Amino acid sequence: MFNNPGKKLKSLAKVIFWLSIIIYTLAAVGAYLNEVEINSASGSTIGLIIVAVLGVLIGLLIGWLSSILVYAFGELIEDVHSMRKKISRIEYKLSKIPVFQGEIDESYIEDDEE
Repeated sequence: MFNNPGKKLKSLAKVIFWLSIIIYTLAAVGAYLNEVEINSASGSTIGLIIVAVLGVLIGLLIGWLSSILVYAFGELIEDVHSMRKKISRIEYKLSKIPVFQGEIDESYIEDDEE
């Protein structure tokens, strides 16, 4: 359940996006049909169509923004996990390098004061 949260968040972002497309489209069509029934005598369906299309577009924008934020967070989690693995490998390799613990022969050090 808690393994690979980045991939799960990215999948959730895709689901959120597609659900928002479906929900906002159905809501806009439903609102349009409801208004057509109420205002059928007035004949001003152009305004209703514009409102329905704007509703769908605004809904898509909101769905896209919310899903892109969730997707980006999932991507961030995956990247941090990958970096942590690489750093662990580097730390392990560095721990295997022998460290010199003797005294340094200072006769090989150049003195700039001469």
